[in-house]
Amino acid sequence: MEERVTERILIVDDEQNMRITLADILQNEGYEVDVAASGVEAVRMCEETGYRVTLSNSPHDALELAEQIRFDLIFIDAELPVMNGLELYMAIKKVTPHAVAIMISDRDEEFNSIAREAVRRTAYTIVQKPLDLDNVIGMLDRITNQRVSNRLRKPDQDQK
Repeated sequence: MEERVTERILIVDDEQNMRITLADILQNEGYEVDVAASGVEAVRMCEETGYRVTLSNSPHDALELAEQIRFDLIFIDAELPVMNGLELYMAIKKVTPHAVAIMISDRDEEFNSIAREAVRRTAYTIVQKPLDLDNVIGMLDRITNQRVSNRLRKPDQDQK
């Protein structure tokens, strides 16, 4: 049986239910998950427990975390307060260029446009709300396997 490579994941979404749901799903898949109310708290937990999935409430917390912790995968909601998902993605990419970013978007055209621009600028792909959970888990498995084999390829984008 092949051993799963656990990667460190950051979830950035201003909707608490989305953060908790996605974290619960990842935990059920074998990832270690903790919930933090702030970037400072998340950093402290990482130092104390070495957990693999971090949640962030705001773009500024996420950027602070990305500067201090090496994340392999980052889920970024396109619709964030203060700094939109594209702005956050570009800022995080400067400090952690190796991280694979997955943009989260709803059906609103403005935010789909932001997510598509992030993908155009090297984000991995876009997942639409409500999330197709089987698709998300399958995608994480593919990303992990591709990273292990050093063959990370973005999926074909069929965005209109």
